[in-house]
Amino acid sequence: MSTETSTSTIAPLAISNIVTVGDFAITGKSCGTSLPSGNSCTITVNFTPTATGVRTGFLTVFDNAVGGAQNATLNGVGR
Repeated sequence: MSTETSTSTIAPLAISNIVTVGDFAITGKSCGTSLPSGNSCTITVNFTPTATGVRTGFLTVFDNAVGGAQNATLNGVGR
């Protein structure tokens, strides 16, 4: 699970897309297209390995924050 928090004091965070890469899929999210300042949303990700061993993926939130998209590395172990 990942939490995205808007820390802007001026404008809401505009979210254009949320995606995963690898053996991970978004199974739920409380984020809309706009996140008011000081608020947060939750993104739930499910791990379904396609092979054994360590599996790595990414969660990316595309938004209007300074610095571009927000990325989180996801890890799991397939058995």
